[in-house]
Amino acid sequence: MPVGEVIQYRRKEKGLTQASLAIGICSIPYISKLENNALEPKEDILKLLCEKLDLTITDVKGADRYDDTLHLMKKAFISITERRPDPDIEQLIKDISLAVRDVAAPDIQLSYKLLLAQYYLYKRSQTPAYEYLTEVKRHLPLLDKEILAGFFYSKGLYEYLYGSLEQSLHEYRKSREILTDLHLEIAFVNYQLGLVHSNLMHIDDSMFYTRKALDYYNDKLNIPRIVDCNMLIGINYRRLEKYSAAIDQYLRLQELLLHHNDQKYFGKLQHNLGHTYILRGDYEEGIPHVKKALETKAYQPEKINSLYVLSFAYKKCKQTEQALRYIHQGIELSLKENDYAYYYKFLITEAFLEDNVQGNLLQTLEEEALPFYKKQNSSLHNELVLILADLYKKHKRYKKASHYFEMYILQNTTNNHSRGFLY
Repeated sequence: MPVGEVIQYRRKEKGLTQASLAIGICSIPYISKLENNALEPKEDILKLLCEKLDLTITDVKGADRYDDTLHLMKKAFISITERRPDPDIEQLIKDISLAVRDVAAPDIQLSYKLLLAQYYLYKRSQTPAYEYLTEVKRHLPLLDKEILAGFFYSKGLYEYLYGSLEQSLHEYRKSREILTDLHLEIAFVNYQLGLVHSNLMHIDDSMFYTRKALDYYNDKLNIPRIVDCNMLIGINYRRLEKYSAAIDQYLRLQELLLHHNDQKYFGKLQHNLGHTYILRGDYEEGIPHVKKALETKAYQPEKINSLYVLSFAYKKCKQTEQALRYIHQGIELSLKENDYAYYYKFLITEAFLEDNVQGNLLQTLEEEALPFYKKQNSSLHNELVLILADLYKKHKRYKKASHYFEMYILQNTTNNHSRGFLY
């Protein structure tokens, strides 16, 4: 790595301006040219700059000595993205931390911070993931293209988990474009693009990217990713209301998991199988599957969607007491986990269940839920607009109803009729 980039990175890390670094050593234009690699620094000036930045000459001139460490970090990053993290990933990260502790090279430090961001996203720890992504973002011009693609991938995952699906799509596309230009593997990005498109109800696009990813993972016999892709294809069939195709997909997937004795995905499979039966109207077949999923899932946030599907199923079966029980459990858990996407869904289901929509609920849906979904998921936002129109019409508030019907017509530019809300 050029000397100038090491100097620039360390200066910014210490919160120094070019002017403050130059004081007593050289001119500001000299610093600027050095950082832009437009000149080779004199040894005496470089020594003074290093002293001010707590660097050694070896730090700035020996950055290429860490290729093995950089390779190890890239390998760890990919293993996490491919859902195949080293069983001792925590120890591996500690070892990498010790290896880079005294390294001044920006590419090493930034790669390490990006690895930590991806690790915390894998662990669903939002705050540290955000902090490390923010640190890396400050130095994007210093990243080589492969690391830059990794940054956009991690940023896409962060937006998918905690922000906007549209922004997630934007970040993943940038990552895919860079990796394609570098002729590097893009299957893990293709899968994420399939996932985001599915959540935005862009089913054709989702199928395209998911099948692309599946072709690669079948060749590599990457079982976790093969399961992920097939699960997503089943979800897409369900969203297209092709329930028989979805059920067939899940039953084939169940055989694969039994063959490999893999219990890790059992809860998700049972949930999706039960969800599909319920949407088909086969409640007696579907409810036991979703209950089994609820019992199997160990990670609390993953239970929320099963509580939601059960509340809908019991509502359709006219078992109000059971439906309310799952609704209230879902509201409590979604608030605890800060999952407002499902919190508002539970409120809507409860409103239709009790057939007694109070003014404060309509206010909550208008002032909180509508802006939330507008930022997070345009498909659910459009659907909520139509729900509000129906609710206001039902309560004879025709001016408000007309407003939301018009908004829905203007915003709904697709022929998608798949429902994200169950009520």
